[in-house]
Amino acid sequence: MEERNGPDHSCLPGRARGDCGRCGGGAAQSAERRGLSWVIGAFVICPCHLPLTLSLAAALLGGTAAGAALRGHAFVAGAIITPLLVPWIALRWGWQWAFVGTGALGLLWLLLWIPLYRNPEYRSDTAVAGVKVPWVSLFGHRQTWAFIVGKLMADPVWWFYLYWLPKFLDAKYGVKLAQVAAPIIVVYLIADVGSVGGGWTSSALIKRGWSVNRARKVTMLAMALLIVPTSFVSRAPSMWAAVLIVGVAAAAHQAWSANVYTLASDMFPSFAVGSVVGIGAFAGAMGGVLFQRITGRVLQANGSNYAPIFLVCGLAYVTAWVIIHLLAPRLEPASLATKQT
Repeated sequence: MEERNGPDHSCLPGRARGDCGRCGGGAAQSAERRGLSWVIGAFVICPCHLPLTLSLAAALLGGTAAGAALRGHAFVAGAIITPLLVPWIALRWGWQWAFVGTGALGLLWLLLWIPLYRNPEYRSDTAVAGVKVPWVSLFGHRQTWAFIVGKLMADPVWWFYLYWLPKFLDAKYGVKLAQVAAPIIVVYLIADVGSVGGGWTSSALIKRGWSVNRARKVTMLAMALLIVPTSFVSRAPSMWAAVLIVGVAAAAHQAWSANVYTLASDMFPSFAVGSVVGIGAFAGAMGGVLFQRITGRVLQANGSNYAPIFLVCGLAYVTAWVIIHLLAPRLEPASLATKQT
């Protein structure tokens, strides 16, 4: 659907996330279910909105990594507002209404989006009109798996920061819901810098004469190395030291993501980018679901010791970078078998 008729705007983020308000059960299971429901909501949304955002970025900014970073910038802006809004709703009316309220905002956004959105015009449309590639065939290309790895090994870490950081700050430093807004906002303000700077960095290196492969790989490796200190967050001497380490890691993740999104357009023609991004987003969301469940089980078993979880988070990106480089050492374009429709 996305490749032949343009990005689909039939997703229902408000419904997917608003349904979280109906989760029940005991305290530990309830928290886990709420986190899983949110990840599932993102699983529904991401494969639709990522190709859409990339298509808009291509029209506005020529498909550069800076264009891909627009998605992260907008996402983080929402994440800054949320810590101010959600605790107030949860403390006043209960956590269920926090999900219902934010879900209702998603539906309001959808009501505005449907009549206002128009597909951008592309100069290259006539060259690819009627061309399609069976999405199952994409799994036969190493480039697809390189993109999948970039999402599968990074997105679960981002979801962990998003959902478990308040719980970690409470368990380690006694930061309660009413006080969590300030450290969370600081984390996402720092992350906002990475969401824009990551795309700009690789694009600037390319303008200086670097090859696309070298610019992307060097930028991604630098970001992966910035995330390694996250392995020691559980030993941070103070809350703000922990917040700073996680904030830098969140910024590096956003920079990593801006470049990973652009890998799809680096290695695939425009008519296949949406399918590749959708496959990668699915892998990242499913990895997020599994990682949240594993995190809950580990913390229950070891008495809320976050050290092994943060160790995995700190090493995930370096590991992903090595695998991506092995799968696509030169970011060579995929040779696709296409057919006319």
